[in-house]
Formats: sequence, structure tokens, C-alpha cells
Amino acid sequence: MALSRIEVASRQLNAPPASLPDEICAFVGEPAPTDPLARSLIVETFAVVDAVPLGTLAVHDLAGTADDWPALPITIPPTPWQAATLVDAVASLLRPLTPEELRAAAAAFALRRADLYLASLGVDLHELREGTKSSPGDRPWALGEGSGTGRLTMDQSQARVDELRDTPPPAWTPAQCMAVRKALLEHLAALGDGLLRVTEGPPAPLAWDRSREHQHQAAAAIPRSPNVLEAHLQPEPLKDPVMLHGDQTLWPGPPPAARSPWRWEVGWHLPDGEFIEEGGAVEATHAAATFAAEQTVAAYLRDAPAVRQRYTGRLLVPRPAGELSGTDPALKVVTLRRILQAVSREDFDARPDVDNLLLSLFSTLRLPYPRACDPGVAERPGHEEFDGFLAAHAVVLTPPARAYLQGVCGAGPNSGSIRERHVAGLRRALAPASDDEAGRLVADE
Repeated sequence: MALSRIEVASRQLNAPPASLPDEICAFVGEPAPTDPLARSLIVETFAVVDAVPLGTLAVHDLAGTADDWPALPITIPPTPWQAATLVDAVASLLRPLTPEELRAAAAAFALRRADLYLASLGVDLHELREGTKSSPGDRPWALGEGSGTGRLTMDQSQARVDELRDTPPPAWTPAQCMAVRKALLEHLAALGDGLLRVTEGPPAPLAWDRSREHQHQAAAAIPRSPNVLEAHLQPEPLKDPVMLHGDQTLWPGPPPAARSPWRWEVGWHLPDGEFIEEGGAVEATHAAATFAAEQTVAAYLRDAPAVRQRYTGRLLVPRPAGELSGTDPALKVVTLRRILQAVSREDFDARPDVDNLLLSLFSTLRLPYPRACDPGVAERPGHEEFDGFLAAHAVVLTPPARAYLQGVCGAGPNSGSIRERHVAGLRRALAPASDDEAGRLVADE
């Protein structure tokens, strides 16, 4: 049976489908419109998003794509093409609307002055990219008109928005209609992202410690792991509006919701006490931040044996001694080639001590490196405790890679520069003492 995100959202929010527009608006921190046209736009947007398969889009992909619309977003990693298809489908809901209907919908959604101003800039940028400058009657809406700098002054930006407010919709220029349509598209895309958020995966209900007003914390134990997942919430300072009175609505309607963004993060502590965040973002409301944190914890719990810290390379569930196997899903085999790629990024004239050089190489490769509380902290690659620490985090050095690092560490007292240590490492790795070592060197590549 095909996935229905509307049904999933109804279960997650404990609300009937008919009230989802109100629930999602509250979730993303926007007022729920009572105007029939605005509500129908939400319902139709949810119908577009309803059957998006799980794992296709990241949360905020729709809003990010709508922000660049009608151009395609340029992101790293690339935004999935499905986001552009969905945003185009939502945009098609707005194309038939008359200027009067666009204004009515914008008022019902309590769009702010800044929303319309930023949307108008997006229209300008698209026209400049496409080489389709508006007609002379639109020139007050051209990017940087009269400023000579490519940027509007604050007075010009205020005048631009006031002009839109005071011009009767039948007299709107094509660029003004496009700006209102784009602002509505961005608003609907944000609501679509809200639907994606509450349906992408079930949250893990956490017991939150709310004893401190401005910071909330929860924890989840991990089976067979000394680590504990922690989730943190804290208020995010409001950013200054992009223009004077930017948070005010442009046309009479419901008041805009008071904005109260929260930041969430999920991660776990290193043995020396440092907390490493592995997931986090700013959400528009406390409810959205709580849900995102619980959703992330649930995902980590499901995949706990394979979860690594992005920058330290440490596993959430370290392997007991002797339990690492070649079929371990998290196994990383580090070859001489990879080690040399990391060395090539170093300054060969630098003269760091061995510990700092190894730490730099391992950091470049995002491999775990022993800290003060770890076994093997005083040892080097090839030593039982050091290699055992790596094995606990499902990392194995090939024999040539280990030999190279041993050569780097064992260079003579006058071999202080990275260049000299690199030469010593190559001699150790590329001058095998036996046929067996020679065979391993070939196999490494």
C-alpha cells in the first residue's frame, strides 16, 4: 500500500486530516488561515507532498528550492531533483490566481513585509540571470535601479514594499504579481517541509529535563555501548529583519505568529568529556525542534552499530576486543594510498612532533585517534594497544599503511620535517623485508 504522509501526520500529531493545516501551521510557527482560498492552497500543497517516498528529500529541501525558484538550486550536495518537481507542482497551483486572489491569499497567510521584499529580489535575480528584463513600467522593481551598486538602499526597499501595498491589484505589474506569487510559493513550501518533517520517521519519545528554562536536555542509553546519546534544545536568538518593520504584515489580516526559533543538537561525549554534535539545526518552533531531535535519536538508535561521528571517526557502539570481522558494516580499511593522500595536504617543511603529525593525518582522513582517556594514547601504529583502539572503532590499517606510519614515527632524531619523515615512511613501506611483505604491498593497491 502506497505511503500516505497525510495519514502518518494525522497519527503523529494525533489530529484528524481535516485539521492538519492548523496543526502544521502551528508546528512551523505560522498562523493558520481561515480564508477558504488560503486553506485550499494548503490542502492542495499537502496533496502534492503526500506520496513523496521516505528518504527522498531532506527537511527544508522544498523551502530551499522555492527560495531559488524558478531557477534550480545550486547546493553541495545537490538538492534531489524531486524537490524541483514538487515545487513546480506547487507553483502551478498559484499560476491561475488573479492579482486580487494573490493579494487575498497573501493577507490570509499574514505574509510579512520582508517576505515580499525578498521575493521581489528573487524575481530580479532571475530576470538578470535569464536576460529577460521587465518592461519600462516595471523598472522601479529592477535590482539596484538608480543606486549604481546592484543593491537597493533601505529607503528604496521600503518604497518598493510600500508601492506593492498601496497599488490596487488590477494595476500590479507582471514583476509585482511574480513577487507575490513567489512569496506565497515559499510559504507553502515551508508548510510542505513541515509535513515532510513529521512524517519522515517516527520520533523516539524522550524524557526531557526542563528544569532550566532556556535549555532542555534528554538522554538515551545505547545497548552494548559505553556512550549515551544526548539531545539538547536551546532558544536561538532572533535575527534582525532584513528591513525596517520587516516582521509586520503587508496587508490587513491575521497577526503574524511571534517567532521563537529553537536550536536542537544530538550527539555524544568523548572520553575526555567533550560533547560532539552529530546532528542539529534551527527550527521555527520548540515543537519542531523537539520533534527533530527525537526523530534523529530514533534514527541513530535504529542504526547504532554503524553510526560514526563525522569528524572524529568514532563509533557510537565500539567493538569489543576480538569481535571485529571483515563483514562488519562499519569496517574501514585504510590503505597506503589513502595515507599518502592525507600526507600530500601537509606542509612538507613544517616540523611538528610525531603526535601532532599523526593527529593531523588521522583528522584529515576522519579516522579515530586516541585521546587522553583512551587505551593506546601513548603508543604508535603497529603497537597492540594502538591497533586495538582502531579495531574497536572498526578501522584497520593495511600492512603497508602501518609500515609507512611506523617509518614516519621511527625516523631518526635529525628527521624533524614532514618531508624527512615522509621519506623515512616510504623507505619503510616500499622496502619489504620479505616476499610476504612484498605481496602485501601489491595487494594494498
